[in-house]
Amino acid sequence: MQMRIGTKIAAGFAAMLVLLGFMAAIALYSLYAAESQVSALHQTNRRLMIAMKMDTEAGNVLASLRGFVAFGDENYVRQAEDSANKIISMATELKKLIRDEATQIKVDELVKDVIDYKMKLTGEFTPAVKEYYAANRAQRDAAISASDLETKRIRAISLAITFNSQAQSVKRNILNLVEADENNVADT
Repeated sequence: MQMRIGTKIAAGFAAMLVLLGFMAAIALYSLYAAESQVSALHQTNRRLMIAMKMDTEAGNVLASLRGFVAFGDENYVRQAEDSANKIISMATELKKLIRDEATQIKVDELVKDVIDYKMKLTGEFTPAVKEYYAANRAQRDAAISASDLETKRIRAISLAITFNSQAQSVKRNILNLVEADENNVADT
């Protein structure tokens, strides 16, 4: 079959337009897929940043706890309470960014743990350490026996160990959330 030159040129031009349209469709599809991946990575990055800040605050709680035990200064208790409050507010913000219901439940449990930790910090731990330091001052003034002082010291230390392990547990829970989110990124 013989085609005229104009028909051949028109057919070649039409074929190029079809190929160009096909390539544009592939490019648009790839652009949309890349955009959705970047959006997912952005959301994951926001969650990871919040979780990392929570981890830092959990470390601050531990440092404040140790400072209070070591020096008896109540500023350390206020710092621990401030850090715990920051963890709670960041956990609330993190929960808004999470779509998975199981992870939201873990965040709720983390908030409950931090609230429980704060209540025990002010209700049990702080008075025990204050009592130890008061007894220590009283012994220096010779108003209390050495065995009473040792009993108060042991109680303060045992509560410090308990609170340290609870704070470490909160820190581990935060890191588990971070690890789960990182695994989620690796899957996408």
